[in-house]
Amino acid sequence: MSPDSGKTRRLAGQPAAPGVARARALVHDPGLPSISLRFVEESERPGEAARFREALEATLAEIDAARDSVTEQLGEDHARIFEAHRLILEDELLLGQVKGLLEEGMNAEGAWTTACERVQQAFLRLPAGGPDRFGDLRDLQRRLLRNLLGHESRAFEDLDEEVIVVARDLSPSDTVTLDRSKVLGFALEQGGPTSHSVILGRSLGIPVVTGAEGLLEAVGEGDPLILDGHSGQIVAHPGKRELQEFEDLQEVYGAWEREMLRFKDFPAETRDGRRLELLANIEVPEEVEGAREQGAAGIGLYRTEYLFLTRQDFPGEEEQYRAYREVLETLDPEPVIIRSMDLGGDKVPAYLRFPREENPHMGWRGIRYALGMPEVFRTQLRAILRAGVHGQLRLMFPMVSSVEELRAIRGHIDAVKEQLAAEGKPHATEAQIGVMIETPAAVAIAHLLAREVQFLSIGTNDLVQFSLAMDRNNPQVSHLYDPFHPAILRQIRRTVKAGHGEKNWVGLCGEMPEDPLFVILMIGIGLDELSTAPYRIPEIKRIIRSVTYDQARRLVKTAWRGATAAELRRQTRVEAVEMFPELAEMLLRWETP
Repeated sequence: MSPDSGKTRRLAGQPAAPGVARARALVHDPGLPSISLRFVEESERPGEAARFREALEATLAEIDAARDSVTEQLGEDHARIFEAHRLILEDELLLGQVKGLLEEGMNAEGAWTTACERVQQAFLRLPAGGPDRFGDLRDLQRRLLRNLLGHESRAFEDLDEEVIVVARDLSPSDTVTLDRSKVLGFALEQGGPTSHSVILGRSLGIPVVTGAEGLLEAVGEGDPLILDGHSGQIVAHPGKRELQEFEDLQEVYGAWEREMLRFKDFPAETRDGRRLELLANIEVPEEVEGAREQGAAGIGLYRTEYLFLTRQDFPGEEEQYRAYREVLETLDPEPVIIRSMDLGGDKVPAYLRFPREENPHMGWRGIRYALGMPEVFRTQLRAILRAGVHGQLRLMFPMVSSVEELRAIRGHIDAVKEQLAAEGKPHATEAQIGVMIETPAAVAIAHLLAREVQFLSIGTNDLVQFSLAMDRNNPQVSHLYDPFHPAILRQIRRTVKAGHGEKNWVGLCGEMPEDPLFVILMIGIGLDELSTAPYRIPEIKRIIRSVTYDQARRLVKTAWRGATAAELRRQTRVEAVEMFPELAEMLLRWETP
């Protein structure tokens, strides 16, 4: 139980997946089992080696079973992490260390622990990617030790009551055995919008709250919890007032979702006839059906790096081709925008050795990495272009900040097309090409970039942090992250004008702000396309269908009078409530105190 057992306590985190849940806490804070390190007589050493082999085989069998279970429930993309785990357990360096220690007379538990610690330290010395591999190996170290010691697995599949999982974060192997009928939500101290746990929560349709500092100190095993994935609130030991609030939230959110879903099948069109493309962001093919159910008119951002992050080596051309083809075929004739791999920064596969960088988010990442790894880049281009014959492909490239980069990309595309034609392989020849606008440099030359592509897509996540010179993951400055900053809205408007000046369409993707006021401003600025998380699509459709383009343009003129983000937000919200009384409740819900 928690130190303040019985005392109502509220914790604030970041909303990551919507919904509300009430259940007891299942605290998942896995540490390594305690072991005894001892040396054995030579006559006992074959027996210790046999014990280790049996535990190794048992662990490999668990991993294979986990892989099969995830493949059945969520598809092959989610299951690839277990291929990487199997490769780690079969690594000759690691097993060679264990064998040598066993031959020296160390018992099986000690040999395995010592070998793992040596390899983990080597991982931590790697410039990048090593910490991820450290975590994977520590998870496997715990699994095999449990089998050596004969401990029962504390899995999530044998639950006799509904729970909310409380943890620092959740690895793929942690969540593979989830009983989906019993696990109602995730409350996490760590994790980000693209972490495995958040992606899984969205796939399962359960609320997720991340970044709840002090969560594991405040919440104990079995504590009653309320989890609000809309606001990021976690309530431990709720009293009568909090329980009533939960019931009210359930009713409000349930009614809200039902009301919003009425709009999912309508076109995203303003009252005066201006139509926008409203598309969905996805990570893996399994999310496509959910996007369609929410009324998405296609995929506006398929983040392909997930294919690279959940395995132990680069995915081959055929594997990538199958993944891209599945999405394109499922959605045909709706458009699918596939973004080339955006690796680097905080998205470094465990098998890559990136140079150590003081600021990796501004270093060798995105298109810079792709152009520096031409064989890897061309393999992906081949897979995408081959898949393009099965649907309406649009191809997009991240972190482009110069015309030189764009022309280099074009050179690779042309070369790949020539290769595929020479091999007689069908491929897309007329796919639209676009670039993401994510840096102030890209905004400044957007008119030049627009001359060489068919569309521009504004990536708000990076554009905000680079324009404001702040790391959105740094708690010391993350409060400065504000898409309502006057500089951001002006950069968006400048990009739209640049694209339209070259007869191109302009979109906006990334994790769009939840505030509906931002959506109205984007309509008024003249965006042609919006791409967002699937669950937000019905709500955004309602907003679009409640306004006119002329009204939204007038609201933008009001916004330009704001000298600060707070002034801009306040002035435009007041006017928006008067203009759109049917949206007043929605707009005021996001009013800052």
